[in-house]
This record gives sequence, C-alpha cells and structure tokens, in this order.
Amino acid sequence: LALLKCGDLLIGTQLLELNATEEDSEAILSSLADKLPTDDPHGVFSNLIELLEANETIREPLIPLHVYEFSPCMLCRERAVEILIKWGKCPQWVIKEAMKDASADIRKLVEAHPLAV
Repeated sequence: LALLKCGDLLIGTQLLELNATEEDSEAILSSLADKLPTDDPHGVFSNLIELLEANETIREPLIPLHVYEFSPCMLCRERAVEILIKWGKCPQWVIKEAMKDASADIRKLVEAHPLAV
C-alpha cells in the first residue's frame, strides 16, 4: 500500500495480487483516482485484473469499472466486464456501452446478458 501512496502503481498493484484484503480496496481506488497511470498503464490495469481474478477477498466493483473505463486494452476491458458479470455487479450502462464496443469479443460477452436490451 505504501507503494500505491508513493505513486508506484505498477509494482504496488503487482505486490497486492495475492495479499490484498477487502480493506485495501479503498487505498487501491484512492491511488487510481489521483491520476491515471503514466508509467505502463497497461501493466497497472492488467495487474488489477489479475488481482481481482486471483484474490477472492476483493469484491469492490469500482475497481473493474475503473479498468473498463480507462484501459486502452480491449483484453483488459473484456476481463473487467467478465468480472462484473460474474459478481452480478455489472451496471446497465456498461452492458449498453459494451454492446457497441469495438471488440467483437466484448459485444458477444454481453449480448446474452439480461440487461442487454
């Protein structure tokens, strides 16, 4: 968490993957809110997705939502939507937006979702 506070999002998110607790969600979100990652943003977003996939204790939907909104990587955005759907926390606006995503895989992922209207 100290690395996140110092602005080292890449290493900080990598180290948290297996050790983060639900209480760490606020610190993770706070570090993301201050600024978008400038040093390897794809690495930071990928680390966050891996953290959410590997660590069952973190269930803060604002983290995958942040990845979906700000990641330039289609794969990271797709994985963020998958997580939100798996958790039952995918907002309708994400489903609607994802239905028009440039990625055919993301469109296919959400087309069968009950909120896809």
